[in-house]
Amino acid sequence: MMNMMSVKGGEQMRILTVKDMLQSLCISRSQLYYWEEVGKIPPARRLSNGKRYYLPQDLEKIERMLGKSTVIKSNEHE
Repeated sequence: MMNMMSVKGGEQMRILTVKDMLQSLCISRSQLYYWEEVGKIPPARRLSNGKRYYLPQDLEKIERMLGKSTVIKSNEHE
């Protein structure tokens, strides 16, 4: 599930947590972190509290790299 985060100007931005990425890609946490470490994927961004997050385009890039596609579910209408 995708989360929403407020950014400057009050806009809402869709973000994915590490858990979202792991579930969407069906990979382990260590695999995700390894790909970041070796530069295969861009590193996660960090919230002010230090929590890691990704943007939908990060997921799309990794999917292209893996040759797969997933559907991101949004909670916009909940």
